[in-house]
Order: sequence, then structure tokens, then C-alpha cells
Amino acid sequence: LNAYYGLSDHGGTLVNQTRDGRLLTFHREADSFVEVDDIALPEALADLRVSPSGRYLALGIQGKVGYRLLHWGGETWEEIGTVDAWPGGAAFVGDSVFAAMGVNGQDFSVWSLGGAAEPTHLTQVDMLDDEVPVGFAGASGLLAVGDSAGEITVYSLRNPVEPEVRFVLHDARSSI
Repeated sequence: LNAYYGLSDHGGTLVNQTRDGRLLTFHREADSFVEVDDIALPEALADLRVSPSGRYLALGIQGKVGYRLLHWGGETWEEIGTVDAWPGGAAFVGDSVFAAMGVNGQDFSVWSLGGAAEPTHLTQVDMLDDEVPVGFAGASGLLAVGDSAGEITVYSLRNPVEPEVRFVLHDARSSI
């Protein structure tokens, strides 16, 4: 079982960590995938997320706080910074906004990845009723956060500096 792989929304970029500690990147060409990058990554992953376009990659390392954020430089991944978050709960919202669970387990933060040399922290959002965020799913302008009480809160991130609660699904008890 290899749980640490990611596929961009359009299916053009596939990233996978191998058992022997390598991070492989494939790009789709016609009806097949071609390996375009092979870098050493001996640390065990806790999470791996690919942005919708495949331009950005987020890596959470087991036993370490933070996500390493990388940008596709045309030939290889280039690290753009590490954000203070707990690996295991994160999502890209569109292609240049990244959200992840806070280190304290009671909030999440939002960062902008576009237009800056490093990730820019935009805001921190406390969870409703102090629940623990356990699942994240992003779509263009929206972030769904599932919590330990079984609720799913959908935030509008059209203005990512001020996330707005759009819907709360009570007793959803589903995985996102």
C-alpha cells in the first residue's frame, strides 16, 4: 500500500513517494505518464498534496510539524518554504491558496502561494465549538473542513484573508 501519492485535478501531474525514499513526478503525455523528476526524500511522509494545476506540492513529514511547500520549476521541484501546520489535514483551494490544520489542533490557517517568493500567511481560523479539524477538501474558492464532532463546515475563500462560513452540515459523519 502506498498512500502517499497525489494527482492534479486535470490529471496531468502525478507525484509518488517510493519505498526506497524517492519522490517521483510524472507528467501525462497523450495516453501515458512519463517520469520527469526523481529526487531523494528519505523521510516518511504523513501527507502529500498536489495543487489542482500541478504547479505546487505540499509535503508533511511524519513526526515533524509543518508542511514543506514546493513549486514546479519546469524541470524539478523548488522549495518555497515551510508553513507552521500539523501534517495530515490540508487542502489546496484553487491553485495558489493552501489551508492546513493548526499545530494546536483547534484551528486552521490559510496561506497564499502566488506572487511571492515564499508562502504568505493570510489568516488563522478558530474551529466552531473548539472541535478538531480532521478532514480538508478544497475547490475553487471553497474549503470544506470536517471536524471531530462529525460536522462539515464549508468556508468561502473568495477573500482568503477573511474566510466566511457558507454552510454547516450537522451530523454529517462523512469523510471528505
